[in-house]
Amino acid sequence: MPSMTCELEGLSIVMVGAINPAIFQPEWLARHGLIREGEAQEAREGAIFIHSDLVTYHYGPFIFTAQRDKLAVEVLDPGQGEALRDLIIGIFRIL
Repeated sequence: MPSMTCELEGLSIVMVGAINPAIFQPEWLARHGLIREGEAQEAREGAIFIHSDLVTYHYGPFIFTAQRDKLAVEVLDPGQGEALRDLIIGIFRIL
């Protein structure tokens, strides 16, 4: 039997509930000190989609997806797990 290897590994945190996707923009994260302004600018320059029902973008190691019923933040590098946890805690302390 051939050995199996993992080719892609990552971590995600998904919160389910009533979410206002429009607030989860890079500018909001920067305004509250959760990311640096340079990181917000990086996200704005990348692939970003903002709509009242869905916000999705990528910056640094994070991939954000906010919908009306859930917020998901993921990292493809498991070594970024603590940074992911800290970001989520920071978001919900503000909220």
